[in-house]
Amino acid sequence: MPDPVYSITGGVGVIDLRASEYVYENGDKLSQLNWHTRHALLYTLGLEGTVDADWTLSTQLRLGAEGDGHMVDYDWVDPYARDGGMTGWSDRSISPDTQLDHYVDLSLEAKRRLADRDGLSLSAFGGFRYTDVKWTSYGGGYIYSEDGFRNSVGHFPEGERGISYRQKIPVPYLGLESQASFGGWSLGARAGLGLTFGIKDIDDHWMRNLRFFDSMDAAPVAMLGLTASYAISDHVALTLAGDVENVARRRGDMRLIDTKTGESGSDREAAGASFRSLSVSFGLKGSF
Repeated sequence: MPDPVYSITGGVGVIDLRASEYVYENGDKLSQLNWHTRHALLYTLGLEGTVDADWTLSTQLRLGAEGDGHMVDYDWVDPYARDGGMTGWSDRSISPDTQLDHYVDLSLEAKRRLADRDGLSLSAFGGFRYTDVKWTSYGGGYIYSEDGFRNSVGHFPEGERGISYRQKIPVPYLGLESQASFGGWSLGARAGLGLTFGIKDIDDHWMRNLRFFDSMDAAPVAMLGLTASYAISDHVALTLAGDVENVARRRGDMRLIDTKTGESGSDREAAGASFRSLSVSFGLKGSF
């Protein structure tokens, strides 16, 4: 029986998303915001086509929604900042009501089989991946240093929009994939390295009428993936996949706009950003 030429995979799962944004002043860290969503729902759709015996083209779309979100905003403002460490902050606000507005991840990939023997194969792949993720925080509490060290404690109105943060991450990448097939089972592992064209982010501080546009320097990206599938018929298989992605922190340039007055400014190497994700998904694969 010839190998199937096309396949489609649909799945559901969970994903953990983390991003950090940084503000620097004269080379020192002035602010750090940590965004985190746990157990977001993940929906996946993948298409794959065999070009010939060795070449395969594929695309995958991943969408994330809901989840348990959380944001912490740290500031190190003189003269109250003790040091640049995570315990030396002068001001901190926490927003347990942080919503994942969207997570979209689209990849296009070409893969070439390098070796295939006795159910074991090795392939090289290359592709392009684009990630767009956004959070918004609401309400929460704060500890500020106003005329004294951490002397002002309070809460923002419940449900009041505080900060929105969006990252756009384009990544070309290369990697290797190995696969083992036996009986109805197929197990795979892959590792890839990429380089962002630079994270582009937008940061809205709604209470202050400020919007920041940041453009980061190119950053290395590491990707790991594990897959398992079990064929329940000649054309249908159950699938399980786990993926990890890490975009290293890099600095970049910042542009600031006062959305109320229209005044703007900019600063070089005043911003920073990083991102990582961890996901597990279950699905069904149909081949024809």
